[in-house]
Amino acid sequence: MDNVPPSWPRAVVFDLDGTLVDSAPDIGAALNATLATDGLAPFDVDRVKTMVGGGSRRLIERALAAHAESADAGRVDRLVEVFEKAYADHPCRKTRIFPRAIAVMDTLAARGMRIGLCTNKPGVAPRLLLAALDLTRYFGAVVTGSDGFAKKPDAAMLAATFAQLGCTARDGVMIGDSAADVGCARAAGCLVVLVSFGYTPEPAHALGADAVVDGFDEILPVLQTLHHSHMRA
Repeated sequence: MDNVPPSWPRAVVFDLDGTLVDSAPDIGAALNATLATDGLAPFDVDRVKTMVGGGSRRLIERALAAHAESADAGRVDRLVEVFEKAYADHPCRKTRIFPRAIAVMDTLAARGMRIGLCTNKPGVAPRLLLAALDLTRYFGAVVTGSDGFAKKPDAAMLAATFAQLGCTARDGVMIGDSAADVGCARAAGCLVVLVSFGYTPEPAHALGADAVVDGFDEILPVLQTLHHSHMRA
C-alpha cells in the first residue's frame, strides 16, 4: 500500500447490493417466499430494488408497509428469520457482478490500493455471496450488518472497514448506490462516489455524492481526479 501513487486513494471501500452485484433477483425470490408464508402477494424485481438497503429488518418492514400490513415487532422478527434462512440457502442463483467491476478491482489491486466491503446485509449471506462469485480474494476487509456496528448511514461500519485496511477514511473513497452510503461517508469523513444503476428510489444525482458514475468504466478516472483534489484542499 505504501507504493500507491499519491494522486490515488490508499483504499477503496465498496457497498455490495446494487453497487458491485445485481442481487435483487435472489433477494426478491427470498422475500417473496417469506411473504407467501403470511399469504401476501409477491413483488416484481423492480419493486424489490426500491426496498433494499438498511438490512433484512428494513426490507421486511418496507414490504409489509407496501402491503399496508401491520409490522409489529414480533411479526417482523419472525419474517426476518424466515427471510434470512431462505436467502442464505440460495444467495447466488441469479446474482451477477456488474459489468467491468472485476476489471476495476484488478486495476486497484495492481496499483497497490486496499479494497474493502461495507454492507448492511446481515448474516452469512454476504460472505457466501462473495465466495460464490469468486470475489473474496479482492477484499482485505469485509464488514457486514452482523458484525456489531451501527448500520449505515452511521459512520461506524465504514470507519471499521478503513481501520481494518490500515488507513483512515480521509485516505480512502466509498463507492455505493444509496443515501445511506453518502451519509456514512460524510459522517466518516471520506469521499463518496455513487453508481447511477443501484437500488435506491431517489435518483443518485440527487443524493449529494462527490461524483456519480453510470458504469464501472468511469470509476478509475473519477477516483484519481477526486482524490487528487481532495488531498490538495
